[in-house]
Amino acid sequence: MGLVPADLQGQLGAPFTQDEVDAAVVAVRNAARWHISPETSSVVTLDVECREPVLRLPTKHLVSVTEVRDVDLDEVISADLYRVSLSEGWVRAKYGYWPDGYGRMRVTFVHGYDDVPTDLLPVLAESAQLGRRDQTASAVGAGPYNVAYVVDRAVALANPLSTARVLAWYTVWESGL
Repeated sequence: MGLVPADLQGQLGAPFTQDEVDAAVVAVRNAARWHISPETSSVVTLDVECREPVLRLPTKHLVSVTEVRDVDLDEVISADLYRVSLSEGWVRAKYGYWPDGYGRMRVTFVHGYDDVPTDLLPVLAESAQLGRRDQTASAVGAGPYNVAYVVDRAVALANPLSTARVLAWYTVWESGL
């Protein structure tokens, strides 16, 4: 994402080191299952089930589809034969279904945000903070002071302002998960 510690200035837990920011970027990208930022061109080869009219691209911010190719026939599919949903990240066959098979369709597309969305900055800051903490500890005590680390995911997801809820907006859904 190309972030530097100054980008997270003013977020809870700041200041952060560059290593903490880099680790947070990796963690958020892994959780979201795609790179998020910057805008880039990608190529994916997709398995297609029988009678499947939609190719689901691994992105939550599709900018454009450059090419759709049938790998088995080594043939580019005409753009007149499909429609693209930028909001869903889908490529739908206009007539019928895509040819089926493992690794059958290859799609070249542009996706991602030019800049990191501002609502992801608190998520990145929280991830950087979690990287500081000993992940094996569930509670820490010193004299009369005790701190317990308990995160109820159900409560976090119910709160529309929680970082878990924001991250969910940017996470790519994959069937079977």
